[in-house]
Amino acid sequence: MRQSIRQSSGGSRCRDVLELIVRAGVVLLVVSLAACSSLLGGGGVSITRTGDGQVNAVPAGTDPEDAVIGRREHPLIVAAYGGVYSHQRTEIMLARIVSRLLGAANQSQNSFTITILDSPQVNAFALPGGYIYVTRGILALANDSSELAAVLAHEIA
Repeated sequence: MRQSIRQSSGGSRCRDVLELIVRAGVVLLVVSLAACSSLLGGGGVSITRTGDGQVNAVPAGTDPEDAVIGRREHPLIVAAYGGVYSHQRTEIMLARIVSRLLGAANQSQNSFTITILDSPQVNAFALPGGYIYVTRGILALANDSSELAAVLAHEIA
């Protein structure tokens, strides 16, 4: 009896619940970022694909000390995770997601460098100075751009 119950409710129900949680998380993060944005002011955003597996979401504005830390640690992070993974379509998709998140949160004056790391590990993290990292592993696990948006919104926050 237990086995048939597990099979009937199984993976699809868990998947539906997980999808609902992820979507709710995206909404909450965007709303939270928007609520904080009144303290930061506004501005435009320019997305630049650097061609080396990184995407820059610019204009200016991070603390100079944070930028120094990020620049110093960036090559060490890239080396520790097997280098940079360059895939133009994915880089453009990430740039669009970040642009929309920053616009929704009215934080487009912030500057971010998004790097795809060539690692199968499922991970995403950020360094001071606007450096955001996602691995090939987390990109492969994501079902759609809304799940990636949730991850990126968390790192931006």
